[in-house]
Amino acid sequence: MPRESLQILLDRWKTGDQAAATEIFERYKQRVVQQARRRLGPVLRAKVQPESIMLLVLHSVLNGIAEGRYAAENSRQFLNLLDKITENKIRKEWERYIAQKRDLRREKSIDGTDLPQPHRLPGESAVLADELEKIRRRLKPGLFDVFQLLWEGCSYDEIHERLNVSLQTIYRRAARIEELLQKWSGDGKME
Repeated sequence: MPRESLQILLDRWKTGDQAAATEIFERYKQRVVQQARRRLGPVLRAKVQPESIMLLVLHSVLNGIAEGRYAAENSRQFLNLLDKITENKIRKEWERYIAQKRDLRREKSIDGTDLPQPHRLPGESAVLADELEKIRRRLKPGLFDVFQLLWEGCSYDEIHERLNVSLQTIYRRAARIEELLQKWSGDGKME
């Protein structure tokens, strides 16, 4: 059976055909991972997995096309869209790390020893535990399992091995987790 054109797949996706989205995902995921790996650079690549960028990019592009925010009339426009969104996602990751929003508890010195732990204010651990419990209650068990392992610093490959689910499932769950956390933080409601 001949391979469907990108435009046909996009048209199918706009009507809600999940199989078309899966085909687009499979067709372009490696390209986005390679591009992300090149653009992340060695410093940020130590913090951010190219696969995470790929998942965010394809999720944004597919949703944007389905919602009419993005248009791609041909393969060249689609590839340009992927490139631009990949660039934007990586820029946002740089901004996030430059703004010191990383978990310093996982940082190591050059010789591999732990860095001094940041000082915790009284009650800070309890507040963090409360927030995690709220997230646990709101996420379905399969999503929370992925969230917890990501929180612990596991790579997607490690999560795949520990949970015995496909990498694609992990990518989808991670995207859904990020979407939900952004939604919850945007409306100010975690309860």
